[in-house]
Amino acid sequence: MSGEGLGLSRRARFLLILSLVGVAISIVPTMLFLLVVENKRGDPLGWEIFTHFPLHLLTAFIGAMIGIVGALLFRATIRRELEAPRAEKKEAVQVLADRV
Repeated sequence: MSGEGLGLSRRARFLLILSLVGVAISIVPTMLFLLVVENKRGDPLGWEIFTHFPLHLLTAFIGAMIGIVGALLFRATIRRELEAPRAEKKEAVQVLADRV
């Protein structure tokens, strides 16, 4: 399902992808931490640094902020795209009313 099938502009598609990437950025590090790091507590490969410093929380927060900003910009873009035809229609009606 591509953005063109939905009738979205290039900007709207970009912002939709940005918000989805933000969601992925916020989910993936947390899942990796829970699945990988928690199981390797005694591992000599250096996984302990992740348990002492909540890097996964920082990346989850950054990803959430990217997702929220992308979603808000996407919503604003869609509203603007929906209002543009209405304004054109209103303008056309006004021109027709002026002719009569």
